Amino acid sequence: MRILVCVDGSKDSQEAFAWSKRLSQCSAENEILLLYVFHMPSSMEVVPLSDSELASIANNSAESVFSELLTQEVPNTKIVKIVKIGDPAQTILDIADEHSVDFICMGSRGLSGIKKLLIGSVSDKVLTYSSRPVFLTKLPRKTNILEEVVELP
Repeated sequence: MRILVCVDGSKDSQEAFAWSKRLSQCSAENEILLLYVFHMPSSMEVVPLSDSELASIANNSAESVFSELLTQEVPNTKIVKIVKIGDPAQTILDIADEHSVDFICMGSRGLSGIKKLLIGSVSDKVLTYSSRPVFLTKLPRKTNILEEVVELP
């Protein structure tokens, strides 16, 4: 089984990796592709960076995320680390196709209000445009949504 796991250092992506480790134990030979996509913030576009400087920033960011996740081996599973620079949703879709993954596993971090309406979220785009199954993980809410809006007795 080949699983593409999209990681960005968030708790949601850590949860996605945890689920992919569990799911990978369903078959004998497995491969987890850990994908970190560096999306250059618009504030960085003003500062001219060479390709090697940008790659260095992306690799350093990715290595920090990978080292947090890879504290122990995953039995019967080969781990492949991939670092890319670009649009996260499109890069995820491209890598999934290039590597013929069985499914994509990623965290669902919801954007809210107008921001989501205008740009959507990466997970929404991947879910909408992927030709492969997408497994979204979501951390449980710590509070009841009603308690945030009204006081309950």
